[in-house]
Amino acid sequence: MVLYGHTPVPAPEWVNNTLCLDTGCVFGGRLTALRYPERELVSVVAKRAYYQAAEAFLPGGADAP
Repeated sequence: MVLYGHTPVPAPEWVNNTLCLDTGCVFGGRLTALRYPERELVSVVAKRAYYQAAEAFLPGGADAP
């Protein structure tokens, strides 16, 4: 299992036993974590956007999923 971030995605998705956990919290999205060994995803909505990106990082032009 490989977990990674720094590539914001609208929602975490398992692909070939890897998982991107970056759901754009810094841009006002969600903070996501993986409970191990249960493999349960948990997340909370960001209280605010902490950084305004020069361009959209998330697909669809929105920075918050």
